[in-house]
Amino acid sequence: MEGELIDSDGSILKKGDFVSFKPGSEHSSYKKTGCMILTFM
Repeated sequence: MEGELIDSDGSILKKGDFVSFKPGSEHSSYKKTGCMILTFM
């Protein structure tokens, strides 16, 4: 990950962070200036 990503609960994800969501759950992450992430589905 490069940059920071803000998740819907307000947590800020940074380089080296890992997050996992339950199957079927809904979430919405955003960044006003953009970032690069790696996603496994």
